[in-house]
Amino acid sequence: MSLFDWFGKECSCPECRQRVAKQFMGKVKCRNVNCPNYDREFAQKSPMPMGSTQAPTPLPRFSGNFDPGSNRIEIRYRNFRGDEQTYVGDRRTLRRRGQHVSICLAPAGRRATFALKWVISPSGLEGMASASEADGPNAKERRVLAYHEKRGTTSTLYEALRKKYPDF
Repeated sequence: MSLFDWFGKECSCPECRQRVAKQFMGKVKCRNVNCPNYDREFAQKSPMPMGSTQAPTPLPRFSGNFDPGSNRIEIRYRNFRGDEQTYVGDRRTLRRRGQHVSICLAPAGRRATFALKWVISPSGLEGMASASEADGPNAKERRVLAYHEKRGTTSTLYEALRKKYPDF
């Protein structure tokens, strides 16, 4: 290793998204052979960790009875390994926060968050995220509704929100 490699910081590669890269003075050196930032000298001096060259282990299958029904939406997403996966979720639970989208997935009903830049079909997803947020309460309104429902109390703001969103 050269002296400059000691001062570089380990990071994930912005191209292949694997945690086998180093960054020094704005330049990224990656050990992944298929990456555009691949640096042969860096890869020879510090080879990839054991297990990263093997095939990824499959994700566990979740069980449950969460069924989105007619509000079903499929999200094609490229994960950190570069694998494309398809997730099925409920359109009504879709929330957008900045550059991320959060949705409850079938069959377990667990909430998952996806970065919009890694979603393969973002055009339909962005339109649905903005439409679902317009139909339901925003974050502050949800907080007020949840607070009063949990405690069984009421306020003028809570009553106004209940009239505005009777199905929440």
